[in-house]
Amino acid sequence: MTLKVTTRCLLFLPLILLSFLPATATAQTPFIVKDILVSDSIAQIIDPEFDPYGNRVSWQSLSDTLWLAKIDPKTGELIPKSGKGIYVDRQLLPIPETFNGPEWMQSVSGGQLVYTTNRNSIAQLAVATETATDVWGTQIIAGTEGRLNPRATKYPASLVPAVHYLRRNGESILWSPAGSTAIQEDSALQTTDAHWVNDEPDAFTLIIRSNDQVGYYDTQTKLTTQLTFDNTKKERPYMWKAPEYGNDLVFFARADTLLQLYRKDAVSGVWTKFYEFTSPLISDANYTYIASPEPFVFNGKSYVCFMITKTNLETDNNPAQIWIAGIDPDAPFFRRVSDDTPLVRTDPEPFITDSTVFVFYTVVSDLDGNLDATSNLNMRLCETGLVTAMSSASPSASNTPGAFSLSQNYPNPFNPATTISYAIPQAASVRLRVYDMLGREVATLVDTKQAAGSYTARFDASRFASGIYFYRLQSGASVQTKKMLLVK
Repeated sequence: MTLKVTTRCLLFLPLILLSFLPATATAQTPFIVKDILVSDSIAQIIDPEFDPYGNRVSWQSLSDTLWLAKIDPKTGELIPKSGKGIYVDRQLLPIPETFNGPEWMQSVSGGQLVYTTNRNSIAQLAVATETATDVWGTQIIAGTEGRLNPRATKYPASLVPAVHYLRRNGESILWSPAGSTAIQEDSALQTTDAHWVNDEPDAFTLIIRSNDQVGYYDTQTKLTTQLTFDNTKKERPYMWKAPEYGNDLVFFARADTLLQLYRKDAVSGVWTKFYEFTSPLISDANYTYIASPEPFVFNGKSYVCFMITKTNLETDNNPAQIWIAGIDPDAPFFRRVSDDTPLVRTDPEPFITDSTVFVFYTVVSDLDGNLDATSNLNMRLCETGLVTAMSSASPSASNTPGAFSLSQNYPNPFNPATTISYAIPQAASVRLRVYDMLGREVATLVDTKQAAGSYTARFDASRFASGIYFYRLQSGASVQTKKMLLVK
């Protein structure tokens, strides 16, 4: 008898599926939870944010100081364990007022930090830039008085990163290219929740304040398109490119106890829900809601990292568990990655390395429920069991390339297909795109994070006309372009 999996039976599947691993691991090996302390037991690390390209973490202290520490990419250990490795700035707006600490911002210039400062008791945005090794300079973004809660783009090939933020005395989302002296704002945007699409500066998803539905905001046209149309209040929208769906955009949004996922129909152009799931322990009143969901892509598959807890608040002094889940409705995958000790957990963050994915989170020990000198906020790490699939496109460390390189396609000229080889010396977000003579993008061959190694991609030009084409490889801040000739 064939069992057809539907969303109605998902409540029972997680308990069955916990003994199975995704396709990137060995199915016969049971997953063993490894949930370890990586900071001091008396640390006070608030809202840590991670830079996987530089293997480092930023965080804000209870005294409103901005610190950096290094992360060992093999073990996930914090260096130093206090988290106080490099001092960056002080007089930040306290976390209880902004509810969001410093954020990493990526571009071709490298990693920067954007945050809310409170100098002279005026809330405004600031950017910190590494001016020399482990030396950071800070600068106020002009015209951002009364702005707070910045969220930044994180695509390393962006020429100019961007940041959106809130008006302090209202609920409007405003945005600007970071560092611009003439900030661009759209005061008509009425929302409290927004996230950049695929971490790039072209658009962000948001919650439309008037109807609590998901919208898509184009930063060039300044137009908002409503994407969902039902009676359920939406929260926490995230949109990204999903490799398992041909790098098409997908998004999720939280709706009460559900996490709902949507794709655009190729024919109608309408965004439709293709999957939804609840807390794997929804029958337990202590773990009814999904909170702090965040997507990540690893080994060509999309996952969601989240915590389950008693309410839908991100931090409410209730016990929480950390989980990951897949987004394929035909192969449901759920895994608890934290241990089952009833701890107050918050801020789960996926961290992708060359060979695996860690999930960091903060455990809060606070008897009076207030963030103060008596609070302990320790950083912990969970292993996920997701590992890099070894193949000819993912070599071992013994033959890791020493430099970024893009080879000439072969054969060239070609008809109708050709192979493009390239190498990256370290893990990075990689994009390989093809353009015509007019500079129009005609194909995306690669768009994902890859481990260090040598790779090949095949370009099939069966539907294209003869002529000269260009292929462009971007890996972190490195970019290279070559020309090829299609002859039919």
